[in-house]
Amino acid sequence: MSLNAEERKAVVEFRLEKAQRAYDQACGVVLYHDLFTMRLTGDYDDTYGLTKNDVLPYLEPAKQMIQEVSALALKRIKEKQTFLT
Repeated sequence: MSLNAEERKAVVEFRLEKAQRAYDQACGVVLYHDLFTMRLTGDYDDTYGLTKNDVLPYLEPAKQMIQEVSALALKRIKEKQTFLT
């Protein structure tokens, strides 16, 4: 069985979208891990210090993550409210 050009293109686009979703998810996991590790280390290691240069790269990604989590939480709340009414 062979695919025509349009079918091959659709398969490639699907695989690229799947790879992009996996990459985006992995970036979120790495960001969360890094932030959580910094927090724990800062709480329990008296000699641990962060500089402005350590923190600045995390500000915008953390802001985006907070917005995404907030949007998901609001969506779930609305779904539950709809279900209960």
